[in-house]
Amino acid sequence: MEVTGRSTTPLVVAAHLLLAAALGVYADIGFHASGAWAIGPLLATPWLVLSFSAARATGAVPLAILAGAVTVGVGLITYYAWLLLGQQVAWGTVVQHFRAPLWLGAGAVVGAAFGLLGGMSLSGRRAVREVAWCTVVAVPLVDIWVRVPRTDGQILAAVALSAAAAGLFVWAVRTREVRTAQLVVGTAVMALALGLAELLVLRHLFGFNV
Repeated sequence: MEVTGRSTTPLVVAAHLLLAAALGVYADIGFHASGAWAIGPLLATPWLVLSFSAARATGAVPLAILAGAVTVGVGLITYYAWLLLGQQVAWGTVVQHFRAPLWLGAGAVVGAAFGLLGGMSLSGRRAVREVAWCTVVAVPLVDIWVRVPRTDGQILAAVALSAAAAGLFVWAVRTREVRTAQLVVGTAVMALALGLAELLVLRHLFGFNV
């Protein structure tokens, strides 16, 4: 796949990995918080947007895939390291109760997929770029649908995710890499497809009652 050139600097790479590590720690701390902060660790948006952004900094599809997988992987490894070292959770509990191997494997796959989307967003073909951007913009909308309980206490989280979707939409349009009408329609289609797919995975693979 042809992509436009991008120069990757150590500072950009370090910034993405540092944010991923911060997400890993927050995944545990936020879980014990209250209000909208408590739902943060359940959301996919920060992880997937970060892997997408890291991939865009590479400018090459193989590196983009690797960047996406590593970014999510660093966040998850930090999360489990925080449980082991910071919270003194037993190794067996992390492996069995927290399902570390399953989540690490799933994280690597999903991170690589959104890394690929980051590389696709730099493609020389406009249709390919539009598919990538539509998928990423749809992620916060899927979080609102699947992960945010429909209660008054979660209004702030829904507003924040709506703002994230709007910000991603503006980012896509300002890059001049997509057409606005295609982005609107494509995002709606991708949100429906991703939402249904996520519900199936959560119910049948992870056993969640969603």
